[in-house]
Amino acid sequence: MNESQLNNNVDILTKWIDSNKKNFSHLNGVTEEDKLKLLKPIGELVLCCDLMIRNNLKKDWALICMEWAWEELEKGEFLKKTILARPSLIMVCSLYATFHKNGFYNYKLLKLLEYNVNSSYTLAMQYPYWRRLDLDLAFYEIGLSTEFSPNFESTWSFHQPEPWMIDNESGYALTHEVFYITKFGELLTLIPKKSLEYIKRWLPVWRTIFLKDDNFDIYAELLMTSACIGGDKKLLSDYIIIENEIKRFGFLRGPEHGGKSLCEGVTSKDRILFLKNYHTTLVGVMAFCLYKRLIGNEYLF
Repeated sequence: MNESQLNNNVDILTKWIDSNKKNFSHLNGVTEEDKLKLLKPIGELVLCCDLMIRNNLKKDWALICMEWAWEELEKGEFLKKTILARPSLIMVCSLYATFHKNGFYNYKLLKLLEYNVNSSYTLAMQYPYWRRLDLDLAFYEIGLSTEFSPNFESTWSFHQPEPWMIDNESGYALTHEVFYITKFGELLTLIPKKSLEYIKRWLPVWRTIFLKDDNFDIYAELLMTSACIGGDKKLLSDYIIIENEIKRFGFLRGPEHGGKSLCEGVTSKDRILFLKNYHTTLVGVMAFCLYKRLIGNEYLF
């Protein structure tokens, strides 16, 4: 797949995103609780835009889309109100960090986050380790901590689990640990050599497993993982599989139960179609972002 084909695939996916932009808004929620749940779609859209900007892939489109999301979130005021009402939702710091590093600032929110980050409450909160990595990286990127130093012994891959026992939950942990520790492929030095070798050895097998399960969500995230650590040569054919799916549907299909928690109580067929497939479609765009970085790269393993 050359850069022209890559751009064509991304054009198809971004057209689908444009046609569904209103569906990404948290304002589709009827209750305040609904609106908090719907921070997930808009937050993932913002992360996707950030990766597009970083990798110079439809950068102008991504900036316009991010500006739309910033306005939807009341220029950060909705996030501020969220933290004030629900300190346990400190994870919105990750969403704000993505805005902040792209030039969208809310200094009152930043001040509030600074207080919460240093509170005993936040330090005592229990998260899956990949979630803690996301939070710690966000703190670092907006200057609320002086270093980002992951404890790799707390990761899933450090223990080199039996590779045939991987499932949705462990696949999600593996991929997101790599995303945050490498800053989406920008930094490799924090992964121990043995763990890196283990991940490289088994990634092609894991991609095959999730492809057979018709799970393009984790399959595409495993493509991203491969790209984050250099990329193996089999990626070239694996991306063709993604391309064929996109040409067939105009988006990248989510797994059978994709968006299940968000679909509860929803009756609109169009809305359900969006909620089931938006996440995997965004992951497809992000996978192409990282693939763009690999084109012409000599360190494919």
